Amino acid sequence: MTQSQAVIAERDGLADLLITGTGDLNGIAELLGRLTAAHSGRMEALGLNG
Repeated sequence: MTQSQAVIAERDGLADLLITGTGDLNGIAELLGRLTAAHSGRMEALGLNG
């Protein structure tokens, strides 16, 4: 479980907001995937990819 998944699981209000905004748990997974990909791209652009 990623840190973001743990935070979502601990906060009912946040989970409700994300489910409402994304449609379902698969939508949350897709959102987290997009966030991770965007973050990785930013880190790579900065030369901080490993």
